[in-house]
Amino acid sequence: FFFADFQTAKTMSNDQSVINKTIGDVCRFILFSTQTRRPIYKKDITAIVKKSNVAKTQQVLVEVRKKLSEGFGFDLIEGSKKTTYFVVVQCDRNDILSEPEPEIQQRGRLLNYDEHLKKYRGLIAVVLQLLILNNYRLEKDTLHHQLFEKLDTSVFGAPNDIIKELKTQKWIEEEREASEERTYIKLGPRANIETFSEWQYIAASELVNGMRPAENDRCLQRIENERKQAQHHANEKAKPKPNAGNRNTSRNKRGKR
Repeated sequence: FFFADFQTAKTMSNDQSVINKTIGDVCRFILFSTQTRRPIYKKDITAIVKKSNVAKTQQVLVEVRKKLSEGFGFDLIEGSKKTTYFVVVQCDRNDILSEPEPEIQQRGRLLNYDEHLKKYRGLIAVVLQLLILNNYRLEKDTLHHQLFEKLDTSVFGAPNDIIKELKTQKWIEEEREASEERTYIKLGPRANIETFSEWQYIAASELVNGMRPAENDRCLQRIENERKQAQHHANEKAKPKPNAGNRNTSRNKRGKR
């Protein structure tokens, strides 16, 4: 009985109809999860795949990405710690700065169709701008003073609840330095995935100074260079490492010479 049951499970794991259903289940889970505004954990996707007795998790993810891209215009982006995913509006992130203004405005209307969500995104933008203008991190007490004592954020809840929610959504992170006994708030991984730091700097400059920064603005150039360097390091890290066996073969060839 147990052997027959095992054989049935094994057959199911390779059955295309079961795989297709699992792909649909994962897609639905991801789309519904976007309503929470929180990151999607890999372990939750893995649990759905395992529940269906599907062995090819990577194959499922490839098809899920394809469906989200072609059907909804979404990209599934992996977080920096490799444990979460973020669903973002599909775009060419390399060329987006040169996009025609009407397309950017159209995306803005789609993102801000809900009035409360529009205000909440505004709050997020202010928090990110404060951090970027202070070299990507700010002492927690200073952030509270600059954000909650100068702006009316009561519509979003108590200050501590807002900070907790922004941390949960990965917009910001909290770190404590034991040597100074201070707590700092810094940019989270989601901020680097869903927006550009230079955009936030430009927006902050327009808000404070009433104009965009000059093209040769040193701070803007530094932010752009840091992003490009970080992207370069990420690309280098993603490159496959040389096979150990190939290195040994090369050494053997040199030895024979």
